[in-house]
Amino acid sequence: MPSRKDTKTKEILARAGKSNKRVPMWVMLKTNRAVSTNPKQRHWRRNSLAKTLRKKGAKD
Repeated sequence: MPSRKDTKTKEILARAGKSNKRVPMWVMLKTNRAVSTNPKQRHWRRNSLAKTLRKKGAKD
């Protein structure tokens, strides 16, 4: 990926970084640990954002 990214790419990466977090502890306590994992959580090396970035390219 180029070091100089366009604004749309940076927004996608920023949103992905913000959403890549654990489920809060209060949610686990409230649901009695029924909800303990975030299904959208990804690892930077295993799962990629290529699909999201490709969709962005198709729209332009």
